[in-house]
This record gives sequence, structure tokens and C-alpha cells, in this order.
Amino acid sequence: MNDNHRRNILRTCRYIDDLLTEIEDFLVRGGTKTTYYDYQGDVDGSVKSDLINKLLPIRRAMIAFLDSQGIKIERQTLSTFRQVQTRVMFAEMGLHELTSRTLTGYGPLSKKAAADLKEITTKMEALFGKVLKILKNEPHLKR
Repeated sequence: MNDNHRRNILRTCRYIDDLLTEIEDFLVRGGTKTTYYDYQGDVDGSVKSDLINKLLPIRRAMIAFLDSQGIKIERQTLSTFRQVQTRVMFAEMGLHELTSRTLTGYGPLSKKAAADLKEITTKMEALFGKVLKILKNEPHLKR
């Protein structure tokens, strides 16, 4: 097995681990509502626990395989603060896709629609600004 194989295997295992984490999140999040989704909470508590417990052996098997192939997992320490900060910044950047100029490729917008779009993006930019203001205060970080 060469280095390219190892990198690809490691990347794929990391992706699988990310999916397992999402599965756990869905199971824990069941019964909650977001803006676009209504997670039904249709997994019984005992089944939920059983499913979560069955994910651990999958991770253990991946780790054992990677170890047997001499593929080292370099654990990364990620700052929750930085992860939140980055995603808020990306969300704010997404607002730039909601301009009358960027949407003209989909057809003409009425003046009213363009004004409504400008109003909501301006409002959301201000709201994101409040969030970013909190996130710029790094002294709030736990050390």
C-alpha cells in the first residue's frame, strides 16, 4: 500500500466518521424543529440508545484497520469558538448570493422584489453583525 492509498483510505474513514457523527446528532436532535426541518423524533429511546451504541464498534473497527495498516490518525484539536465563528462568517457571506444583481441570471426581478430582497439582506447583515460582535470578543473563551 503506497502513501496515496493511505491518504485516500484515511480521508474516506474520516468521512465515514463524520457521517456517524451526523447520525448521532440526528438521533439526539429528534423531536426538534429548525427553520427548514421538523425532526420527528420517531426513534424510540431504547432504539436510539441501541443505535448510538452500535456506532462505536464501527469506529473501533476503522481505527483497528488503520492501525493495522500503519495509517496514523493525527487527531486535530478544533476550537468550538473558531468553528462557530467560521460558520457564521460563511452564513453571512451567503447573503451576498441574495442580491438582485446575482439573481438576474434566473430572470428579471420586479422593483418590489428587489427592494424586499435588499431589506431582508440588510436586516440579516445587521443581525449577523451582532453575532460577530460577540464572536470577536475572544476574552470570553474558556482557557
